[in-house]
Amino acid sequence: MTKIKILLFIIAIALLVAFAFQIEGVTNFTGIQIKATSLATATPLFEIYNQGVGQSLVIRDSGGTPEVYVNANGALNANSIALADGNLTVADYLILTAQTAISVTDGGIITPTGSYQPLESGGAVTATLGVCGTAGRMYVFVNTVAQTIIITDASNTVLSGNASLGQYDTLTAICDGTRFIQIAPESDN
Repeated sequence: MTKIKILLFIIAIALLVAFAFQIEGVTNFTGIQIKATSLATATPLFEIYNQGVGQSLVIRDSGGTPEVYVNANGALNANSIALADGNLTVADYLILTAQTAISVTDGGIITPTGSYQPLESGGAVTATLGVCGTAGRMYVFVNTVAQTIIITDASNTVLSGNASLGQYDTLTAICDGTRFIQIAPESDN
């Protein structure tokens, strides 16, 4: 994209965000469409529209193909970005939102609800990981309490042995569609 196209894109997103999502004291609009058009050819370069109050914000390319979806909470949807080169580059920081801590019980199953999964327990416990879900999902489990949480190296988990997590220790794993596979040693913080 040329610098003008990039500038138009940034302005369009700023305008849409200002109007599409409810801001205190501002009425929420529906059906907003913003198009950036090439001056040379009069063909749309991209289009941004809000599907309605509480719905997704969608950015489409000039061919009408949806490229990015932003849900009503302002977060990118799970399968929202299709990149031509298959790479996602983050310029500054990758920020993971902490999920609600899971209270782990002895003999229980830990089923994460997001990539950054805090864990807590009322005492020393041993548990297994549940279903990992979609292949390629990455998980960081963090013990937030001063109790030992042991995650067993079970049939759906491929670890370097049972992971013994003290307070603030982490276990990082990736899902292959069937199993959690440890990708870093558990930290001893």
